[in-house]
Amino acid sequence: MTGRVRVALVANVLDDGDALAAVVAAYLPRAYGVEHVAATGSIVITGRDRAGWTLDGYVIPRLASGCIWATEVDDPEAVRRFHVREAREAQGVLL
Repeated sequence: MTGRVRVALVANVLDDGDALAAVVAAYLPRAYGVEHVAATGSIVITGRDRAGWTLDGYVIPRLASGCIWATEVDDPEAVRRFHVREAREAQGVLL
């Protein structure tokens, strides 16, 4: 695969992030996958655009067809901060 890794965040409105992650994974092309399910139930998707299977042109619209709302995260540092915040919240440390 070529190109940069692209990242999207799915905000979960359900209680069971693992169940939603399974549904999200079923919508994704082979070059994309569920990277992380947060304690809050939000899901991080990562992958690389390949042969027309692009994040903005295919993945996000495909998820939307199942009423699953994803947003691209252009800043990798934002994803790192998301993971740090989640870890602190899990430990009971407020930000």
